[in-house]
Amino acid sequence: MTVCEDAGFERSDLQEFLEGAGIDTRTVWSGNVTRHPMMSNVEYRVPDAGLPFADEVFARGMSLGMSHGTTAEELDHTVATIHAFASKYTRAGA
Repeated sequence: MTVCEDAGFERSDLQEFLEGAGIDTRTVWSGNVTRHPMMSNVEYRVPDAGLPFADEVFARGMSLGMSHGTTAEELDHTVATIHAFASKYTRAGA
């Protein structure tokens, strides 16, 4: 999932809240792979407009701990926890 730039909170704020509720998270470490040091000696092409969506995923994306074994109760807990967090930031009229 990606936290919107104008959400009123940072990805790390949401991650801390989820982790505190027992929900595993991981940042998306790859995102725009062309920005990684390992690409310094690799020839590649980037569109003239760059890779803005890949940059967005890198800056504000995260994964939630899910698997084939995730129960309905665990999923409900995750959804409710995200809702509880996000509702503190809901803008009037949104």
